[in-house]
Amino acid sequence: MILLRRHKESYHLIINIIENLMTILGDDIEFTQMRTKFLQVGFSKTTWENLDDITKRRLIKNPSLTGGNRDSNEDIAQFLAIDRLVEYIRHGKITI
Repeated sequence: MILLRRHKESYHLIINIIENLMTILGDDIEFTQMRTKFLQVGFSKTTWENLDDITKRRLIKNPSLTGGNRDSNEDIAQFLAIDRLVEYIRHGKITI
């Protein structure tokens, strides 16, 4: 959690770049439903509490990392969602 918070400016830069790409490309980017939920968490359009249990488990591969993601760890869920989106882009799972 400390490392994720240490790099929060980088995560915010990445999410700004993804947001700019989405603005420019619009419908040329295709997300599945699960990746759309991760995107909403990354953009802070939805909160940890609003996610279903399946999405929470898929977002956090190691639940002990966030300590159950209490309120003080809400930012960690956002950073993990951004990290997961970058992973999907690197592996070609998000179509541009």
